[in-house]
Amino acid sequence: MRRPIRIEAWSDWRRYNIPELPIEPGQADVGITVYPYRMQYSDADKQYNVANAEAAIRTYLNGDDSRWQRVWWDIADND
Repeated sequence: MRRPIRIEAWSDWRRYNIPELPIEPGQADVGITVYPYRMQYSDADKQYNVANAEAAIRTYLNGDDSRWQRVWWDIADND
């Protein structure tokens, strides 16, 4: 059973890339080659702050709110 990544731990890992997290063979087998670049906007943000959420997604994420879309300041690979 896989345990979910906690947001705080994931954020620290994204910031410092410590510890090194290799892609496991099972992940690579299903096409996962990197860990998520960002957290998606929450459903609450999209529901209660529609105009601002849509503007941010359009402006900073080129209209793609997926976790595989890099944010504007992200320049380094996380592999």
